[in-house]
Amino acid sequence: MRNNQRINAFTVLEITITMVITAILVTLVYSSINFLAKQNFNELRTKTEINQWMIMRQQIMQDVYTSHSLEKLPNGILLHKPNVKITYYEENGQLFITKNENSITTDYNGVSFDWTLGKDEETSFCELTIPVRSESMKLHFLTFSDNSDRINKWFKSEMINGRD
Repeated sequence: MRNNQRINAFTVLEITITMVITAILVTLVYSSINFLAKQNFNELRTKTEINQWMIMRQQIMQDVYTSHSLEKLPNGILLHKPNVKITYYEENGQLFITKNENSITTDYNGVSFDWTLGKDEETSFCELTIPVRSESMKLHFLTFSDNSDRINKWFKSEMINGRD
């Protein structure tokens, strides 16, 4: 006697195909999550470095434009404020800051100070270049050989007349 009743079940081939498709989908999802995590980490690191640059830039600009005099150094600038001497200088490509003989080492490498003489021979422009990630962040500021009226001259040349 033959039993004609058959049990309803999946075949081995159907189960194997389902497992392969599931493995492919899990691999794709894991790869995309890993990619997004790396992208998020790089974005966060870039934002942090740019924020640090913006803080450094703000400090340099404040020091430059509130100083009573500014001296051009071969590898940087020396600022004179009341009771404070501040030096921003480059040594072996690294940016150093000295305030009243206390030296601070920064993490910036590949730094350069470039000086350009102005048209009237009384002014000069300093360009500080600091690489942040793959970009060169540049900071321009105007200096004068006669520092007695630096702020007013800067305001007139930069804000009223505009820079060429």
